[in-house]
Amino acid sequence: MIGSWMKDNVSTKWSEGLRYIQFMKNRAYQSGIKQSPYKALFGIEPRNEDDLRKVIEDDRNVNLTEDSDDNVVEVSNREKVSSSENDIHKARTTAAENLVKQAKKMKATSDKSHPPSNIGDNVTIPIPDVDKGKGDLRNIIGVILQKNDEGFYKVGIKHGVLRKQYGRSEFGICNQTFLEVADV
Repeated sequence: MIGSWMKDNVSTKWSEGLRYIQFMKNRAYQSGIKQSPYKALFGIEPRNEDDLRKVIEDDRNVNLTEDSDDNVVEVSNREKVSSSENDIHKARTTAAENLVKQAKKMKATSDKSHPPSNIGDNVTIPIPDVDKGKGDLRNIIGVILQKNDEGFYKVGIKHGVLRKQYGRSEFGICNQTFLEVADV
């Protein structure tokens, strides 16, 4: 976005575009919270770009004040935009509820593509490239020892139990049995 702003404004001073870009990002609709971040924070829709340009022209014109009943944003004594505490609380509550819905939807999608594993299932856990040499194996073969209430799995290997608890998307289920729970 900074690169586009610099090109559009024929400028090499990228820092001058930061407030504009910040405003553009904060006024953009976010599907997770089903509103703009600006509205989630202030309880009102963001002002238009012309108002932003006026603010950018002179940073000294921006004063943020809080009253006991309302939050008031004052710009050069020209305009007052107020939002009641209730509107702000409602916008933030809505944002939080929508994030919870989004998380549940993501979990359901993940559960569809990664069906649950059972205790005793053999699994392959990929070894990160940084932790292995060129001739080392790409995966560790383990066996599921337990599953907790949050859906995380404890995995054992031939030489003991792995410290980390794994999410279902972090391992693949083997079709064959290489290791039994008793072998751990």
